[in-house]
Amino acid sequence: MNTKFKIYIPAKSSMQSGLHNSSKWCLETSNVSDKVHSSNYGWVSSNNPVEQIKLFFNTKKQAIDFATKKGWEFNVEEESKRTLTKKNYADNFKPKKKKLT
Repeated sequence: MNTKFKIYIPAKSSMQSGLHNSSKWCLETSNVSDKVHSSNYGWVSSNNPVEQIKLFFNTKKQAIDFATKKGWEFNVEEESKRTLTKKNYADNFKPKKKKLT
């Protein structure tokens, strides 16, 4: 099997405001094979069932151990930290500073 996998933390859904369930590590295929597009129905399919695999783990180590045990080739995308900028509600109404040119 020549399938490559990637291990990463998926971004939270745009429909959720909180961070619940955004700390799980995901293991899924990273290479895209030939897809079959249906012009009549508009769906996309593939002959490779491994492309549908998407597993979730509590820690990065669990995901790496699982992929190693299965003998899968994988790449780990490190977690990106969220940065928060504190500002007041009144900052939304302050005039913007003009740049000197």
